Amino acid sequence: MTTRPKNRTASAAISAEDRRAQAEKLHASIVDQIDELRQSERWTRYLDFIQSFHDYSLSNLLLVLSQRPDASQIAGFR
Repeated sequence: MTTRPKNRTASAAISAEDRRAQAEKLHASIVDQIDELRQSERWTRYLDFIQSFHDYSLSNLLLVLSQRPDASQIAGFR
């Protein structure tokens, strides 16, 4: 039979109220960042870009966008 150590870890010592406050602060930060993104020109350009390449994965789209943001066609290696 094993016994639990008497010392608590730092995360266990945080109260439920503190965790709730931290989660609310994080949520508010995410909401603010999403609002900024939705109103930015970069977001509009990104949506226009991915609209042309709807058959590709997000990873592939981000690779193409980072290497050639003005791409109008994508072809495979083969």
